[in-house]
Amino acid sequence: IFFVGLFLYPSDKSDPVKLQESLVGFLIWFFSVNVISESSATISEEKQIGTLEQILIKPAGIVRVLVSRSVCWTLVGAVENGALLCVIFLTTGVSVPFAWEFIPIILLTLMGLYGFGLILAGLTIIFTKTASFGSIIQYFLLFFTGSVARVENFPLVLRLIAKSLPLTNGIALAQSVIRNDLGFAEMVRSPQFLALSASSACYFAIGLLVFSRVYAKARRLGITKSY
Repeated sequence: IFFVGLFLYPSDKSDPVKLQESLVGFLIWFFSVNVISESSATISEEKQIGTLEQILIKPAGIVRVLVSRSVCWTLVGAVENGALLCVIFLTTGVSVPFAWEFIPIILLTLMGLYGFGLILAGLTIIFTKTASFGSIIQYFLLFFTGSVARVENFPLVLRLIAKSLPLTNGIALAQSVIRNDLGFAEMVRSPQFLALSASSACYFAIGLLVFSRVYAKARRLGITKSY
């Protein structure tokens, strides 16, 4: 229903650039947000089948295992995104914008969202029911990052929160590439690229720190040995 409303009946059919910007924002969200819940889903599944402790004692380390699985699912998501692009083109006739500059934008955005995923994964080690939080975060990011509505129209507090998020900065930068036809050198020098790099690095570091602290606490309490 959301897809039909956004692309089959856009609010401004006379401006193809705005429609392309909305399309890029939605596709980046669709491609990226699954990494938020993937790590926590992995830990939840291992807890249910009783193999979590075997994962935790692997030489590679639990963080590397979680990130590796998230990367694999990201590649699966790329295939799904390709299928969605075909559906959008066939049903709407809207030309699907693509620029090589989107690749570093998506990679940086994913790094920040991996941080969210590590925070949820840490909570999943201690608590059982965290899947709903992943869904809530995913749809929060859909409506409050510029995917379907302009951040400039938000109230001040929401606008400040939104502009601190990696996905918001990634979408804004991708839309700027379309709107201003930015090349790679121009994109890297832009303030939006700096904001994306800083927010993604910050959220990934916070996620790694939170997961490490929670994991260490869980080991001290012997929680991990219960699975």
